[in-house]
Amino acid sequence: MAGKKLGPRVTVFFGTRKVKYKGKATDKKLYIYPLKSIADYYGIKAETSPYLTTKRKGSNGAVQVRVRGATDAAVKIPKGTPAAGKAQNWASIPVPGPADAKMIESFLKTKITQNKPTKYISRNGMTLFLS
Repeated sequence: MAGKKLGPRVTVFFGTRKVKYKGKATDKKLYIYPLKSIADYYGIKAETSPYLTTKRKGSNGAVQVRVRGATDAAVKIPKGTPAAGKAQNWASIPVPGPADAKMIESFLKTKITQNKPTKYISRNGMTLFLS
């Protein structure tokens, strides 16, 4: 299925993670890049201005860089309720690499405003229930 176009994507703020860089602890913002149709179905708000102001080597002053986010590793959440005798449909939501189970659950509980899931399938294939 390589090369198949799935549709437009949007940049979504996932959360923050503490990182240590040159002896200083700072918060690093994590973003994801899901399909727009999935974000609309679950009511996930996209970033209005997904740009990060940074300083690049060899540039004079600050430069705005577009933030895209993670697209590779994903968790699956149920999409709709299955009809009698039919299989459950699942939607994939990308997850940043450094995100742990606690961050994923927090994202699913707080950022999803419509069609809230009660469970999800983690990156390693385990079905986990949201408490």
